[in-house]
Formats: sequence, C-alpha cells, structure tokens
Amino acid sequence: MKAAEQKAAEETAKKFAEAAAKKAAEEVAARKLAEETAKIAAEVAAKKAAEEEAARKAAEEVARKAEAVQKAAEDLSAAELAAEYVVISRDEVPPADSDAVTRSLPSVTPIQKEENMDTNQSGQEVKVNGTNGTNHTQSDNPSNGDIDSSDLLFCRKYVDNIHADKDVASKLRFSVASYNILADCHAQRTSYPWVSKEHLSMTHRADRLRKEIRYLDADVLCLQEVDPNYYADTLVPLMKAKGFAGVFKKRVDDYFNEGEATFWRLSRFTLAQHRGHALKDLACKDLSGSGLEEEKHAAVQNFLNKPSVVLLTQLKCNNTDRLVTVANIHVSFEWLQKPDLQCIEVACAVKEVVRMCDGPSNSHVIAGDFNSWAGTPTYQLAMEGYLNDASMASLQSMANVEFPNGSKASLVNLWWRGFQHTSNCMTSAYAEVMGREPVSTSYPNSGSRKAVDLIWFGGTSLSVSRVLDVPPESATTNPGLPSPVFPSDHLSIKADLYFK
Repeated sequence: MKAAEQKAAEETAKKFAEAAAKKAAEEVAARKLAEETAKIAAEVAAKKAAEEEAARKAAEEVARKAEAVQKAAEDLSAAELAAEYVVISRDEVPPADSDAVTRSLPSVTPIQKEENMDTNQSGQEVKVNGTNGTNHTQSDNPSNGDIDSSDLLFCRKYVDNIHADKDVASKLRFSVASYNILADCHAQRTSYPWVSKEHLSMTHRADRLRKEIRYLDADVLCLQEVDPNYYADTLVPLMKAKGFAGVFKKRVDDYFNEGEATFWRLSRFTLAQHRGHALKDLACKDLSGSGLEEEKHAAVQNFLNKPSVVLLTQLKCNNTDRLVTVANIHVSFEWLQKPDLQCIEVACAVKEVVRMCDGPSNSHVIAGDFNSWAGTPTYQLAMEGYLNDASMASLQSMANVEFPNGSKASLVNLWWRGFQHTSNCMTSAYAEVMGREPVSTSYPNSGSRKAVDLIWFGGTSLSVSRVLDVPPESATTNPGLPSPVFPSDHLSIKADLYFK
C-alpha cells in the first residue's frame, strides 16, 4: 500500500514539475517575444527619428538655397538682364520654308524593316546593342504614321504634378513606362470568353503592342511577361531600329515561358551595369543569416521557392552623367493568397536596387506588375520600408508556411526581419500626382479590377512631373481585357521623372 502511495506521490510530483517547467518555458518565450517587440519598436522609432532629422536638414538646405537665389536675383541689375538677350527685328526672321530653317531642323533616321535587323535568339539573360538615335523630345501626341488618334488605345491624357518644379531643365527629365504585355503561354491557358481566338492570337496582339510601344515613346521601357522568342524575333529589331538597347531575364521555371525585358533610349542613356536575379535566390541569401532552426529554415526556404525574377539595369544619363538604377519586377501571383511571399519578394528587390545604386539617396526606380494594390501589406511595405501594425496583424493571421508534420506557421512570425527594405523615401508616381493608383488589370475568374501595375521611385533624388492616365473605364470594361483594342490583360503606365 505504501509503495502504491509513494508511486502516486512521485507521479503527482512529476506532473507538478512538468507543469512548472512548461510554465517557465512559456514565461521565457513571452519574455523573448516582448524583448523582440521592444527591439522592433526601438528600431522603428530610430528610423522615424532619422527620417525626421533628414527631412529637417533637407528643409533647411532648401531654405538656404532659396535665400541665396533670391539674393542673387535682387543683385542682378537691369543692364545685366539685357545682356542675356539678343534682340532681333521681325525682318531678320527667315520664312518657315526657307533653306536656313530647313537646314536647322534635326535629321530623322528612317526606321529599318524588322526583317533586315539582326536578332539574338537566346531566351536567357541577354544584352542587345541598339543604334544611337537623335536627341529625343517627347510630346503628348507622338507623330507616328500608324497612330490613329481615334483609336481607343491612344485616347489617353497626361496629368501634371501640381507640386513639381516647373523650371526643371530638359536635360534632367526622362520617362519610364511599365507594361505587362500578357505572354502567349498565359493567353492560351487562361479563359477570356469575351475575346475571339483571332484577337487573342499573338499575330494580332503583336501588331497592337508594336503601335502602343511607339505611342508610349518612353526613354526607359519595362516589360513583363515577355516570351523569349517574341523578345528576340520582334522586340529586339523593333527597339533597335528606334535607337534602343535592352536586356532580358527569363523566369526560372519552364512552365513560365516568359520574363522581364528592359529597354533604354541610347541617345539618352548608356548602360553602366545590369543583373538579373531569381527573387527566391535573393530571399534565401537573406534567410541564411536569420539564425532559424534547421527545420524552420527548410520550411521557409521551400515556401519561397517561386520562379519570379527581377531585372536590374543601371543607366548613366548622357546629359548629366548621373546614374539611375531601374528594377523591372513581376511579383508572384499565387492567386493573391500569399501577400507574405509578395512582401518578401518586394523587400528583396528594393534592397538589391539600393545595393546596386550604392545607397538610398541615389536615384532608383522599381516598376512592374506587383500583383498587389494600395491597402495591401505589400503596398504598405513598399511605401514605408517596414510593416505597420495593421499589416503585421494581417500577415500574422496567415499560416502559409507548412512543415513536414503537416503543421503550419505564419512567415512573419518565423522571419519578421525579412519584412523590411532599405530605401528610405519610396514614392509612387501615380499616387503622388493623382492621389490614387491607376486601375490597370482585371482578373477573369473574379471579374475584379485592381491597380497592380506601379512605378515607384526614390524620392530623395528623383521627382515626378506628370503621369499618363489610363483609358476611361468604359473603354476597358466593355467587353474586358484583353480585347480587339487592348492587346493585354493589363494596361500600360508611364511617368515623366526628373533628377533633383
């Protein structure tokens, strides 16, 4: 009897010991979580303080320069002003059709036929050498012979930034366009019941795309969902004839027979360097220093294993010798169910852009199809560089990382340090000018319309003067995207930027 009582006492003591150990472990975990939370709060506060200090110093510098300019203007006499101008009489102006005027006009290089141009057949990362073009002046209505102003594809208007510097020299200005052109592999696999096979064919769409690219007339063109053969056989000769060069990076999965292509006008920019990266490689590189346990590390790495890529191009302005680094990105779609993955991809892309441009104060642009819109954690992270409370709570509720035993966990709880980037002043071109993002695509399965195509820039060294508004909603919803008029399930976007 005593032995039984002693055994029962030992079991009771054991249970109490286990309960005490469990409670102690929970207290340790809670303390660590509290310490990590406090650390995050401290880092956020420090970052905010640094941003406020930088803003204060920038404001003081602007005020100092404004005072200097004002003083210089007051010191400039009327005689000095008069010396800046040469006055001629009306009689000295030659007729518009005179030889003197004709000789002063810039020469125009004729566009060569595409079939006579050399092409590069590689579907991997490729650099294309274009021909130098003449100096380029943009207009609201490009004078291309095959552009019909009554065509709904070209019925778009520029919207000016009322806060932009109106006196910026033309040599500081350049334009960036972004366009997901709908790869043929996706067009043939996705149901678009409102458009015929003829109008969905690449033959029809290629002609419309060619005209739209001419109409956009951007100095830097970022294209997503570019078929490797379409790139080599069509885009290379087309853009080369227009005085552009370009590079291409294919997605890292044969199912996605497409990738990103970036082109730049050779009369405006010279290539300094370029690199293409699989976003999973960038993420896993950051993950390697996370200190996660082996099982958690493997589960997160498996979750990040997607085919998306980012194409980085650093360009030197021929007018000013200043550098601008452009990232062309197509964030994973994943049926819009994995914003945690999208956050990591965007954060990694921005960090890589900042790394290439040697710091957040140097000029950088990130444009493409983000598969996320204003109000989502991905958009908020891109804008602010870290997750706010609402985004954090939203992501913590998503247990998307799966372990071998079938259990699941939230990615942000496992690896919260991955949810931040190093650009300190990311600005959306369209939101800055219009106060909203352009609705640029519709999803055929749900019928929802979203603003997922974005142009971000580092606001420390760049600003935006105007953006090209998308066509009216009535033109793109009847019947839908793509259509006989609009060759893709996305709309192109364009922003005119300038160096500060």
